[in-house]
Amino acid sequence: MQSRLFTLGLASLALTGLVMTPAPFAGSLLAWTSAAHAQQPAVPTPPPSDAILIVDPEEVIRAQLAAMADENWEQAFGYATPGVQSQFGTPQRFAAMVEGGFSFMIDPTSTQLIRVSEQASGVLIEAIFISRSQSVHRVLYHLERGEAQDWRIAGVLPGNSGDLAA
Repeated sequence: MQSRLFTLGLASLALTGLVMTPAPFAGSLLAWTSAAHAQQPAVPTPPPSDAILIVDPEEVIRAQLAAMADENWEQAFGYATPGVQSQFGTPQRFAAMVEGGFSFMIDPTSTQLIRVSEQASGVLIEAIFISRSQSVHRVLYHLERGEAQDWRIAGVLPGNSGDLAA
């Protein structure tokens, strides 16, 4: 399921060379992005009602990870852009995707966030997760500004993974 990408906007960044996309993912990324842009959400899910306007993109990631750890999928889903929300449709489908392919994000022993770049189209942040089984997982987050100038997660691209012992 890790080959299943959910992202909006990273394909254009990959094509311009701003993001190095692993070759196996490039075609899937472009195909998915085209399909995702063809679907427009009727009514996007607003940010969680108990959330504060978050102006730091790293804090949006941390808030979403905390919501996922608490199994508050509605809140976690609320941190996604309307495009991502339209792709999954419901918080339950979003939860199934995370649990199926990105379970290491739900309750890691360690998470490190590193801002990669800031462009007009948004911010790229690399996240390094160490799972309970001591596996290392890397992903690249793409965040965009929402209508209220808050940050929303527009996609996550899986990267290289491995074991700490390796």
